[in-house]
Amino acid sequence: MEPRRSKAEKFWDRLARVWDEPTDEPGQTDTKVLVKARPYIKATDTVLDYGCAKGSVDLKLAPAVKAIHGIDISSKMIAAAREAAEAGKVANVFFTKATIFDESLERESFDVVLAFNIFHLLEDAPKALLRIDELLKPGGCLISVMPCSAEKGTVRVRSVMLLVSVASTLGLIPYVWRCTVAELRESMNAAGLVTTEIEELARGTSEYFVVATKTQGLDYNDVKYT
Repeated sequence: MEPRRSKAEKFWDRLARVWDEPTDEPGQTDTKVLVKARPYIKATDTVLDYGCAKGSVDLKLAPAVKAIHGIDISSKMIAAAREAAEAGKVANVFFTKATIFDESLERESFDVVLAFNIFHLLEDAPKALLRIDELLKPGGCLISVMPCSAEKGTVRVRSVMLLVSVASTLGLIPYVWRCTVAELRESMNAAGLVTTEIEELARGTSEYFVVATKTQGLDYNDVKYT
């Protein structure tokens, strides 16, 4: 008998049908997030993509790294990601249905962890950050995109986040962590991940590109913040 799916897994399985729909530009260049992420990634790196969805990010980054392991709680997302990798004949990308706490993920086995738009959907993000610190090699980095919805954004953004909060409270969508940039930094620092870059991706959106490094001796305030 298959294990019972969680409410969150069912939610993301439903979204898998419409996730990453083709755009008008099938050969489009990197998004701003990928352009910013690439300087932190080397050809010798083994990368973990936490919450990989259908793997579109991993398939783009695959030629630039040693290997990428994408994990997601949605079996339908993972199935679609595997199909895309097979269709593109990408041999160094591996997709697995798993959580960040899966025992198959070994300590200090990754040079980079990607976590795009995932932390705000976790009921215990600080615990996940501790696990990421455990999985990273010394000197490895976490590259994340995170909506810090407790920051003051535009009127439109605040209205959307209000609707999201109501929907979350009613159980229509998964839990949403509403935090400030300062709270995100503190959670990362408490997990041993020192933020080295934080940038709002578009003014007034409250969505931030964040890089944090597993390191010793780096001053907590030594961070580029724009």
